Amino acid sequence: MWYRLPLIIVIPLAAIVLAALYVTYRLVDPLPPRHLVIAAGMAGSGYDNLAGQYARILARHGVGLEIRNSAGAVENLDLLRDPLTPSTLPATSSIWITHRQSTH
Repeated sequence: MWYRLPLIIVIPLAAIVLAALYVTYRLVDPLPPRHLVIAAGMAGSGYDNLAGQYARILARHGVGLEIRNSAGAVENLDLLRDPLTPSTLPATSSIWITHRQSTH
C-alpha cells in the first residue's frame, strides 16, 4: 500500500501542472488569426485577382480572407488609418492585409 501513495499524489499533481502549462501557453502564445481582411484595388484588377489567389491558398489552410475592393491608393491609405483595423501588413505595393482581433 505504501508504494501506491506516491502515485495518488503524483498523478493529480502532474495533471494540474500540465493544465497550468497549457493555459499559460494559450495566453502567452495565442494561435494565429483565422480571418484576415485584404484591400485589393478595384474589382477585376490584377490586384483583385492576386487577392483571390491569396484567398484560395489561405482557404486550404482554414483561414478566411475577406477581400475589400477600393478605388485605389488613397482609399487604401484611408483603410490603413481606420482605427477598426489595428494591425496592418503590406503584401505588395497596393495590397494590404489586415488582422482584426476577435472580440468573442
